[in-house]
Amino acid sequence: TADKCDFCYHRITQGLQPACVDACTGRARIFGDLNDPDSEVSRYMQSHSTQRLRADLDTRPKVHYVHADENLMGPDYHRLLARRNS
Repeated sequence: TADKCDFCYHRITQGLQPACVDACTGRARIFGDLNDPDSEVSRYMQSHSTQRLRADLDTRPKVHYVHADENLMGPDYHRLLARRNS
C-alpha cells in the first residue's frame, strides 16, 4: 500500500525512477529532487498548485497532489474521509 511505499529506494539509489513512475504511461506521476530548482518536479511545482494530504499533522509529507480539490474527488472519497475522521 502507499502507506508502506519507500519510493522504490532500491531503484532510486541506482539512479532509476520508482517503478510506478516508469509504469505510468500517462505521466501522471513525477518524481525527483524538490531541493534541486532545475529538476522536472521542482519546475512543475513552480507552475502548478499542489496540496499535501494531512499536512496539518506536521509529518512533513513529501507527496504532493496536483488538483487534489476535495470537490473533485467523488463520493467514495468523501465517504472514506468521513469514516476515517469518525
